[in-house]
Amino acid sequence: EANYLRTVTDLRPEAYQGMPRNPETSQLGFAIGPKNTIYYLCHGPAIEIEGKPEVQSSVHLMTYEIDKEELTDHGPLLTDDQRRPFFTESIAIGPDDHIYTVAWVEVTDPERKTALLEARKSTGPAETEKMVYEMMLVRLPEWSDFVK
Repeated sequence: EANYLRTVTDLRPEAYQGMPRNPETSQLGFAIGPKNTIYYLCHGPAIEIEGKPEVQSSVHLMTYEIDKEELTDHGPLLTDDQRRPFFTESIAIGPDDHIYTVAWVEVTDPERKTALLEARKSTGPAETEKMVYEMMLVRLPEWSDFVK
């Protein structure tokens, strides 16, 4: 059997499919996992949460089951305390079968937010002007929760 690269599907949330390019710049996680499935973190439409700043996009977990040619958008990622991850440039399945990513996650604790803003006064990147983030290891459910 020859090894070659082929296009399998448009790996974007439905709202972005068919567009000439992703409206957001994507530098997100992609991995082949169990059951010949692609696990992919990509930008999707923003989710608004009352009392939190508006954001340009959200991170969605997508799976593509290669053998079934089936794409599933599992929706935007949120932490247990409803914080939104951004800039998820990695994805891995750990030995415990959980999916992991390293992401910037919005800071909602007022004291922590103030301390981080003070530390970043003149050196923060443009992406942090409206929101304060911290780098975190994010643990998602086990891969088998997404692919049967």
